[in-house]
Amino acid sequence: MLSLVKSLACLLLLVPLASPCAVSKKQLWHCLLEHADTDNNNILSSTEIRTLVRDNTHWYERLIKSPDSVVQQVGHHCGLPLDYSNLLKSACFQHCGGLDGKRTIYNRVCQ
Repeated sequence: MLSLVKSLACLLLLVPLASPCAVSKKQLWHCLLEHADTDNNNILSSTEIRTLVRDNTHWYERLIKSPDSVVQQVGHHCGLPLDYSNLLKSACFQHCGGLDGKRTIYNRVCQ
């Protein structure tokens, strides 16, 4: 009986991981371009990303994760400047939720 309970608990924990993210990388990309691409060149520079983060976070959030650290993270996982081909890399915005997830960023910037 205990092993059945453990199996069900594991299954319940894995179900959210198996469900698709409501926001695709393509949706996120269009959102980011609309709100951050100030020179309309379809590429996001470190300055544009830094400004987007600064404009869409509260002051106390920036104390925990600064715009500069977000730019470093994007550079490490995606590459800078950020273009659509870099966004499609598997390490770039690989999570749906969490602070750096596609859905989280989309809901904060584009909703």
